[in-house]
Amino acid sequence: MDDSKKHVCEAKRIVAHLSRLWIVITLAAAAPALAHEEIVTNLRVVSGSVFEAGVNRYELAGIDAPDLLQGCRDNAQTFYRCGYNSWQFLHRLVEGRDLECRSFGEVRPGTVRAQCTLDGRDLAELVVRQGHAVAVTGSIDYSAAEAEARENRRGLWSGNFVPPSQWRERMKTPAFVPAADR
Repeated sequence: MDDSKKHVCEAKRIVAHLSRLWIVITLAAAAPALAHEEIVTNLRVVSGSVFEAGVNRYELAGIDAPDLLQGCRDNAQTFYRCGYNSWQFLHRLVEGRDLECRSFGEVRPGTVRAQCTLDGRDLAELVVRQGHAVAVTGSIDYSAAEAEARENRRGLWSGNFVPPSQWRERMKTPAFVPAADR
């Protein structure tokens, strides 16, 4: 074989090797973005859309539930603890049960966003359909479940409430104190 053919063969081998290396590097870089499936056990409910298992915290993807201390008004304008009701609903659903969760990565250190199922049923959809959380825009669409809850006046939709994200923002700002009370 002459030298030019040897160089062509060597060049082809190098290109093939670099192509395989590029694929490996690309897949390794994309790995954190890929969903990760796991069975979650021994969990503790924090709110209507958040739970902990060991050192991990999980937020149900596609929904937002009232914080534990958030209050709402029912149809008769009577105050009730909607945050506690949302927490209690999720707690009763998952107490002593194992969940199958697909995490989509960390949203904050120690907290992952996940889609979880309980006996094959989408947990977030169950919470939204019963009116204990609202759908949020994102990769999973629960707007149909929210529309059903709103139409049937379930949970939060039985009266008036401040959307959970807005309530949390309001809690960050100091309360207004009239000048006469200072």
